[in-house]
Amino acid sequence: MSWGWKITVFLGAFITFIVSMVVQSFSYTIDLVSEDYYMQELAYQDRIDAKERAKELQSTIEVKVVSDAVTVFFPVSFNDVTENGFIKFYRPENSGLDKSVPLKLDGNNQIIPVSILEPGYYDVFIDFKVNKEAFHIKKSISL
Repeated sequence: MSWGWKITVFLGAFITFIVSMVVQSFSYTIDLVSEDYYMQELAYQDRIDAKERAKELQSTIEVKVVSDAVTVFFPVSFNDVTENGFIKFYRPENSGLDKSVPLKLDGNNQIIPVSILEPGYYDVFIDFKVNKEAFHIKKSISL
């Protein structure tokens, strides 16, 4: 086999490899963490402050999976002072499975049925306000 054939075979194999990689890369969906990431980035200092305030809480907020529900336990002192907020279930590998639930405490906890979530790993973001000060807490669960 002469040099010309070897170069032709090598280039043919290389081109086939590159074309197959391009076709394969188009078959993957790549989701942004958030559609409005630019606006969130502008308000990131507020998020940092909310995280720091959450670290200073004397009682922690817990997220537990109990059979057919996800239960978010708040300290008893939050019953009357929590103004508004939401609980976001963020699925890192598929943004189509993200869910957001408004914060509505029943006593000192909130129960979210597992039926609204697909099985898998979730980051749970809890954002709420107490006395007009924002709090941000991140927990992780697996269903």
